[in-house]
Amino acid sequence: MKYLVLFAAPVAFSLLVLALLVTHFHYEFDSFRLLIGHFSLRQAIALGHYHGCANPDNFPPFQHLTAAAMIAAGAKTGLAIVRGWAITSFVSIVALAILAFTTARKLAGRASAWLAMLVIFSGPVIYYGSSSFNEVPAALVTLAFTATVLCRGPVWQTAILFLIAGMTKEVAAPFLLLIWASRWIKQRPRAGEIAAMILATLATFAATAALNELRFGTFYNAENIKPFRIVSSLGQQAKYFAALWCSPSGGLVFFWPMFVVLLLACARALARKDGAIMWIVLLILLGLMTGLSRWHAPFGWDCWGPRLLVPWVPSLTAMMLSAYPRDALRWVPRSRAGIIFAAIILVFFALPHVIAIDHGPEVLREFNPVPVMPEDSARYYPHQNYLMWHETPMLWMALRYATDPVNMLAAILELAAIIGVLTNSATREIPAAKNIPTGS
Repeated sequence: MKYLVLFAAPVAFSLLVLALLVTHFHYEFDSFRLLIGHFSLRQAIALGHYHGCANPDNFPPFQHLTAAAMIAAGAKTGLAIVRGWAITSFVSIVALAILAFTTARKLAGRASAWLAMLVIFSGPVIYYGSSSFNEVPAALVTLAFTATVLCRGPVWQTAILFLIAGMTKEVAAPFLLLIWASRWIKQRPRAGEIAAMILATLATFAATAALNELRFGTFYNAENIKPFRIVSSLGQQAKYFAALWCSPSGGLVFFWPMFVVLLLACARALARKDGAIMWIVLLILLGLMTGLSRWHAPFGWDCWGPRLLVPWVPSLTAMMLSAYPRDALRWVPRSRAGIIFAAIILVFFALPHVIAIDHGPEVLREFNPVPVMPEDSARYYPHQNYLMWHETPMLWMALRYATDPVNMLAAILELAAIIGVLTNSATREIPAAKNIPTGS
């Protein structure tokens, strides 16, 4: 019986989630917008036009590269490419789970590895594992870069992964630089590594600038800096910032509570001498939140939860668990009753992400209040505020479908899986973190 709870339940729940993902691919509207821009770009290049195209898109370089790779591999239609992106997300979420577990186990022990799985996959990343959005592949390559930094991998490998991760989001480079800098807390950088960092950063900006020149005829993204896309009101920025944390329809507290608990557990390191890693995590997170609060769609327009934070949470989780395993694991209940109680509470927040895979059209109230568009700011922002704070919360809308047979099975398996994961985290010895400062 103990074996069933500790190992069989997590495996069974994982297989159910994978089965739901592979049978419910989501082809997103923005993916087709990107394709229009990609084919327009290819046509312009074929005609010898290198300074702007007819129908430019405003998406980062990464999916343009994957689209070109799929076409080179024989993809004949736009739908085939979009399907390829969704399949890429499915493969990426499997790889993300493996990488998150092995990285945490290597740096902080098996207890932290189990906790990493619980933190990451109790959030909305599960939903995007069947989506043509770029979030899960971006999370994978960003975590691969972070793992290389934390494990002190080869400089050339770090630089290559920096370049790839930097092309998944146009604003990624500054935050990736902060992650890279965490490598130097206990060991001064060598000249060769500094040179590699500079070259990787320049290459990342050059790739984005080249794509923008081909699309817009300028080195910057002319679409993303249009005035209606930037929130000018400090009051609205504050509302967005608060909503990214606390909105019941998209905030981290409700959609990724385990990540918030991990933040609070490790925050005590901020007052210690070994708190440098935590300060970097906090700086990255606050930087992301502040930047997104100035964007007209901080959650990601079409979204389930805080979509634009999905690429970063796994990496920030790995940094905290690797540096402060004792702080992170101190909150885990030790008694059987405590573990069961914590699992029941967590299922309430985690199950909707599984339900959304199957019932997306019914529960997905996207933050895109068409026909109210951001150009009409007098109507757009009040409607956004209503969706964030006053409409029926998305999690509650999803739980209405919890009595469906598949979802009831998912609830039972997820409860057993969480009990197993918490038990694994609570009963194993907590080692000191390796390679980087540890919590006391």
